[in-house]
Amino acid sequence: MDVTPEGQDLAVVDGQHTLDDVVILVHGTWAGDAEHQDEGHQWWQRGSDFWRWLECHLPGGVSLPDSPIKLFHWDGMNSQVARLEAGNRLLALLLELESQGRGYHLVGHSHGGSIIWDALVSAEITYGTRTVHPDLRRAFSRLDAEWRGTLLAPDPLLALRYDEYAPAYVKFKTRYLSDPREFAAVRQLIELPGLRSWTTVGTPFLHHLPKRRLFVRGWRHPAFTLNPDARQRVLSDITDDLLRLMLLVPFLAIIPLAFLGQRLAHTWYGDVLTAFLAADLVGSFVALGRRIYANVLLTRARCAQGAMDRFGERWLGLWAREDEAITALRQLAEPTGDHHTYEWLCTPPSRRDAHPPPRGPASEWARKLLKLKVPIADAHLVPHVMLLSPARLATPAVRAYNRFVRPALGRKMIGVLRRAGQGNDLPHAQLVHVSPWPVPVSLPEGLAGLPVAVGEEIEFRANDHGGKVGTVARELFMMATLEGVPEARRALADAGGDGALVHTSYFDHIAVRRLIALHIRQHAAVDDGLRDEDDLSSWLHDNAATVRATWTRFRSHVGPD
Repeated sequence: MDVTPEGQDLAVVDGQHTLDDVVILVHGTWAGDAEHQDEGHQWWQRGSDFWRWLECHLPGGVSLPDSPIKLFHWDGMNSQVARLEAGNRLLALLLELESQGRGYHLVGHSHGGSIIWDALVSAEITYGTRTVHPDLRRAFSRLDAEWRGTLLAPDPLLALRYDEYAPAYVKFKTRYLSDPREFAAVRQLIELPGLRSWTTVGTPFLHHLPKRRLFVRGWRHPAFTLNPDARQRVLSDITDDLLRLMLLVPFLAIIPLAFLGQRLAHTWYGDVLTAFLAADLVGSFVALGRRIYANVLLTRARCAQGAMDRFGERWLGLWAREDEAITALRQLAEPTGDHHTYEWLCTPPSRRDAHPPPRGPASEWARKLLKLKVPIADAHLVPHVMLLSPARLATPAVRAYNRFVRPALGRKMIGVLRRAGQGNDLPHAQLVHVSPWPVPVSLPEGLAGLPVAVGEEIEFRANDHGGKVGTVARELFMMATLEGVPEARRALADAGGDGALVHTSYFDHIAVRRLIALHIRQHAAVDDGLRDEDDLSSWLHDNAATVRATWTRFRSHVGPD
């Protein structure tokens, strides 16, 4: 194997030199390095135990990024907005690799797998709309400068526009206007032909849907559907045009008002008309903005099916049944009920039973916390004494609060806590489904994300290690993992606390490592001639067949209206 002047490996294919496929590792929430150090003990860092093992077991023509190539970093915050931004940067990096004709394999742990999936969905949307949207265009400029001249070309594939970051009062702002020349630059790349394989480990894929609002047919609306081919009612189709007309009404009224200005200036109906036009302007502006935002969320949700069609054959998902992150986030998701599975939402309304989505009641502890006690009127003392207190006058108000206000406050409190735990900072959106699959289809009974013996061994090791570390330490470690307390997490990790959770102990198991390496080998561009005929290879083959059959059955079930 030769080495280029820039330090990039070369493999030989059909007698010609070609760049090695590169393996990109993407860490999850709270698993990044605060100082963005590439060297360290975490699984995705150079010098870690997993890095050294994988380096020795990759097939020919595939390699991990050598120094001075920088590794992929993101801030690791428990934030859906941060994950989407990281997904845009990852997609920009993949397109840069595509422009060099270089193949790549992606491996993500926890929400690192979500970032990989967000990048693939954004690629599908860009391919379908034939438009390079502003956030993707900006992501090219946000790629680390250390990659330029090593892994990437010196100049970005797409340059920023001259008014990209111009303030709002600048007259000419073109960042939201499509430019066919930009898409032409990525037309041959956006299908990501260089993506050899992608693997997610312990990833809880989050499925966000828009809330139901005025003029917004969102989640909980009886006619809401994720089927991209379902026909919508005429009223829904003309709502956007109606809102735009309402938005123009105040401006269209300027000319007639100019002639009637003197007559209306000092009359009460002039004030009423002004207030009406102002309310119309603000209301239609807000409603139209919410509809556009909801349509963007729906576009991502619907294009996820196309992304699975395009990239699903190259996916390997590994997870344990007792994975704490997947289990916890499922509990935090919105209640959907048995009739509101992903298949139900993707079925056209004309072909499904009508079942209103259930509303999650406030938890019992929230009800108890918010309940007010009715003022005491009689203490039952002997001898008897009357309790004269102004608080007794508030008894009707207290009873009304407990009956009507307390449930609403409880739901609000639970909603705030749920969104914080989910990391859902998307406005007007709800986390409806959490699944170890990129799209939350109903999985076959008995389907496991790992060989049964491997999953049980990982869970046994975590329980055994948790007993050694102590119950309290395990709870603290989980809090540190979910809430992002770096000092507590680092101290517990140094003490061996990583092994106390199933979610953070995958890469310590040799079978998980071998499954990742075997999956990369199966999809590598260069055939090294090695064949593994053990139980893990058989499981990998059977798992791929099950994934293919499950997805085919889903697509045939939710066909067009």
